[in-house]
Amino acid sequence: MPCFLRVRLGPGRVWDSDLGVCDFEYGSSDPLTQGLPEWELQPLPNYYVVKSHPAVITCRATPAIRISFRCAGRQVPAKSQTNREMVDSRTRRKTLESTIQVTKEEVSDYFGSEGFVCECFAYNNVQGSSTPGTVKSKKGLVEVANLKKRFRRVPLAVRVKENVQTEMVCLPPEGKPRPTVSH
Repeated sequence: MPCFLRVRLGPGRVWDSDLGVCDFEYGSSDPLTQGLPEWELQPLPNYYVVKSHPAVITCRATPAIRISFRCAGRQVPAKSQTNREMVDSRTRRKTLESTIQVTKEEVSDYFGSEGFVCECFAYNNVQGSSTPGTVKSKKGLVEVANLKKRFRRVPLAVRVKENVQTEMVCLPPEGKPRPTVSH
């Protein structure tokens, strides 16, 4: 279980081991911006990475003062996240969107039994509570994409007259994600 350290620096300012210096300990005290976060965007069930293309995982929650990620059972450092904050001018509710990238090396170096699973945690003020309320997202599995070189059934050569359609039957090679043949 990750451990977080929070130190009060003075009125309205804290230092958080995950976030760094924050201007407000738990965000706004405005009741309109309080309440448990609701997910607008959660991790997809499956992501695939290749050498030069990391998986991009994004979570978005409203209202939220913070989003954190846990991948392969470990807390992802806040400095690895890209955050975007949006405030609805009418309701003053804060939506927070946070994104991480997972590389092929990270997935390849992990040997856990569940696979390389990532999930998000959103935090926000809850009226009457001295600590933020937290909600957990669905899990997303990150796997290394692969494709075998040989077709399971190679299309046979056929002679075709010009401007005549023909169908070539084949079975694609095995792979992850499962490859499909398009027409």
